[in-house]
Amino acid sequence: MLLKCGLLKCGLPKWGLLKCAENGDSVMPASARPLAMSLLFTALPACAPAMDFQVSTPDAVQGRFAPAQYYNGYGCTGRNIAPRIVWQGAPAQARSFAVTIFDPDAQNNNMAGHGWWHWLIVDIPASSHELTPGQLPLGAFETVTDYGNPGYGGPCPPQGQDHRYIITVSALKVAKLTLPADRSPATVEAAIKAQAIKQAQTTLMAAR
Repeated sequence: MLLKCGLLKCGLPKWGLLKCAENGDSVMPASARPLAMSLLFTALPACAPAMDFQVSTPDAVQGRFAPAQYYNGYGCTGRNIAPRIVWQGAPAQARSFAVTIFDPDAQNNNMAGHGWWHWLIVDIPASSHELTPGQLPLGAFETVTDYGNPGYGGPCPPQGQDHRYIITVSALKVAKLTLPADRSPATVEAAIKAQAIKQAQTTLMAAR
């Protein structure tokens, strides 16, 4: 019976059971085969590639916000219902998550330059893997957006414009984020980035 010695790199211990030939194959004594095969199948999951950190929005309509997810105001007539956001493949060392939605195409008189923060949620427990409309995971809380209030504020671009909305899930190395007193969107973003292990992003579009 021949086994490739390269499998040893994936976690199968040598323990003197295999002797590698120069061509990379190994010759195994018959008495050692049952134990070696058991060890081999135990080690195989370690050889599988790790899943990438990904985020998705299952209720998006062809990459766009659904009508009910638009803001209700400023000329928009949506119901301001937050999208469902799901993530997977997060780093094992993540102790909490933060989720943000940002429009980089918007003009913003509240800050220098461009951009508009539509949603910021921090202290999402590490056991959570999605945000469901209408409820937050226990312990998570929302900070103030550029609409001036905490909570989700849907898209409402100017007439004739098509904007990008970047949804970011940040895996953080702390269970609770230390935030400044003002908790403005810019300072919350800075606090998130300072503690981020890894981030996953997806983009939805919205037009009017």
